[in-house]
Order: sequence, then C-alpha cells, then structure tokens
Amino acid sequence: MHPPMQPWEVMNLTIATIVLGLTIGLIVRAWFAQDEANHIIDRSSSSPRLLGAGWAFTLWSGWWLSLVLIYLFLDRPVNLWLLLAASDLGNLMVLGAAVAYCRADAFRIIDLIPLFLLIFLDPTFETATALLLPGAAGRVIAIAPSAIFSTVAMISIGWAVLVRCGWKSAPFFCMMCVYAVLQLPAFIYSFAFNQDLWPPLYDPTDPKYKDFIKIVPEIFGNLHYVFYVLAFMKIIIAISFIGYFVSPSHDSQALTKQLGWPAPGSIPMHQTYAKTLRWGAGLAGSAGVSFLLGTLLQSNLSKFMQDHVQRL
Repeated sequence: MHPPMQPWEVMNLTIATIVLGLTIGLIVRAWFAQDEANHIIDRSSSSPRLLGAGWAFTLWSGWWLSLVLIYLFLDRPVNLWLLLAASDLGNLMVLGAAVAYCRADAFRIIDLIPLFLLIFLDPTFETATALLLPGAAGRVIAIAPSAIFSTVAMISIGWAVLVRCGWKSAPFFCMMCVYAVLQLPAFIYSFAFNQDLWPPLYDPTDPKYKDFIKIVPEIFGNLHYVFYVLAFMKIIIAISFIGYFVSPSHDSQALTKQLGWPAPGSIPMHQTYAKTLRWGAGLAGSAGVSFLLGTLLQSNLSKFMQDHVQRL
C-alpha cells in the first residue's frame, strides 16, 4: 500500500493540474475563436496553423503536464529513468516554448528535433551513473544533468518573455531565476534521497543503509519546505505568464527593438545549434571532471556517515 501524499505534494499537484486545465482551455478557445487578430492561430490560409506564440503556449502547457506526472509518482516505487524522463520532457517543453516565443513566426516544430534526443539520452546516462555509483553521493551526480537542464529551461523562458514583452516583464524574469535556483534542493530531496526509486540508493542489508536512514532526516529533513515556496511561486508564474501572453500590449520582440538587437527569428537555427554543440562539448568535459570528483565525494561521504553514526 502506497504511503499518503505529503501536504507539499498535494499543493504542487493541485496547482499544476489547475494550471494545466486552464492552459488547455485557453488553447482550445483560441483554436475555435473566429478572431483574425489572434496571435496564437494563423487563419490567413485555408487550414489554420499555430504561430510561434501559439507553439510557445502549447509547449508551456506541456511543462505543467510533466509536473502533474512527477508529483503523481513521487514517493512511489518507480523507475528513476521514468521520473527523470518526465522531468526532462517538461524542461524540453519549457525550452521549446522559449525558442518558439523568441523566434515568433519563424519557429517550426522541427527546430526542436535535436532537443528531443535528450529525453532518451539524458535519463539513460543518469540511470547508468546511478548504477555505477550507488549511494547518496552517486545519486546526486546522476541527477546533475537533469538539474542543470531544468535550470537552463527556467531561465530561458524568463528571458524569452523579457525579449517579447520588454522591460516591464523583468519581474517575471527574476522570478524564473529564483525558481530555477530553488529547484536544486528540490531535486536533491525528491530524486537524490528518494529511497523508493530504482535503482535503490543502498541495499537494505547494507550497514550504510541504516546510517543513511538515521542521518538524512537529521541533516536534510527541512528541505521539504522548499516545495511550499515552489508551490506559491507556481501560482505567481502561471498568472504572470498568462497575463503577459494575453496582454493587449503583447509585442513581438519588444526588447530587441529597444536595444537594437537583431530579431531572434532572423538567426538560422543551424547556427544556433552549432554554437550550442560547442557549449555542449565544454559541458561534457566538465561532466567528466565532475564524475571523477564524484567518486572522491562518494568515498568521503561514506566515511562521514560512518563517523557521524559512531558519534551518535
């Protein structure tokens, strides 16, 4: 029998479900509304199609769907790969929304095909790392790519709104930066120290497992309070994003016009991906160094746990 959901899980799940229903309702309403000035649907041709802003709003709703899935299966016996895949899918949706919102009508959904590979490669790499480095420190290293991906996605959507709506949306950008920072302890608490996920952190017969059970509540027991803050921020983020999106003063690429930058939609995607691959190569090298440092962290953490338990 599954344990009852924690209050912070219920709060986040309820908020995500309500916002998901609201966004789907707005998309359906925009699709069937006979409004030529609609910036979500293009009705100039015989067959309506989503504009860049429409794709952004649709992809953004996918993030809320992933949050619903995550909080439904959190603290349940589930495969780490599935939980990380749900998280990465939501972050991909947010990143895709940022790309679509910036590129405006130049956006095409095929632009995101290279990013979709992350949904399979990232969780697979992380699960393999968790198997190779069992224990709490190994799990922290394993989930690091998803945590970084999530941080990048949150800041990107904040930046996209800033680009489209101008300086008046700066509070939203700051809000997304704070939300991105708070996700790190949330990842550690829900993914790294979750004993219900497979592969398990420790074998129940391993003496380290008993040490872990004693130490985690004492040292990291208050981390769950961050989820209450994230729940409150989800409400503000949802209201703000929808407010900026449906605002009558919604202006495509307002900030780029103010600063004299080139329109984001005018930059070919292959140039963007070429630059991203160079960044990715640097991140891969950093990940290799982190992996080596993680093995040292794993051994030191195990020694710390043993010493701490002996003092108790």
